[in-house]
Amino acid sequence: MREIEDAWEEVSSAGQLGSAAPAAAQDADQSYLRALNSALGMLARREHSKAELARKLNRKGFTSDCVAEVLEYLITEKLQSDVRFAEGYVHGRIARGYGPMYIRNELNQRGVDELLVEEALTQSAEFWIDIAQRARSKKFGSDPCEESDEDLADACENADARFARAAVEKVLWNKQARFLARRGFPSDLIYRVLGSRG
Repeated sequence: MREIEDAWEEVSSAGQLGSAAPAAAQDADQSYLRALNSALGMLARREHSKAELARKLNRKGFTSDCVAEVLEYLITEKLQSDVRFAEGYVHGRIARGYGPMYIRNELNQRGVDELLVEEALTQSAEFWIDIAQRARSKKFGSDPCEESDEDLADACENADARFARAAVEKVLWNKQARFLARRGFPSDLIYRVLGSRG
């Protein structure tokens, strides 16, 4: 972050160009400095992928050539890195209990190269099972089929009393399986986490 702050100060303190430069060159240089300043401001707040920065700079009205120059400078100076962005993004999403499919989709939406995504997500099945178990436990508690009065009442309305326990377990299993699927865990991991009660 210190490198970004130093670069930002350098760009901000860059004064007007000499009056001997042609007006078109001055305008192009000023546009480049404004784009660079804007990109450094974005990077100072959080990491961005190359595609995200390009999209945001284009939305601010900078030309494609200017954006390309700014991105080239940022990458050359190691102020922007898709590898660093992907690793940090994956780490943050894993800490929040998201699975590989969800994270892959978000990184693809942010324009990160598929090879970088695959490299950042490469973990053992046991690792992802542990993440899924923690996400499930945080949401539902330690017992995967812990009964709640509401779930029991719903199940009893739709089933005979002798099948109430099985009905409740199925309702709870389905609820937890849907939760894990929305979090981006593949079905094989969900079955390994919850068992085959559903």
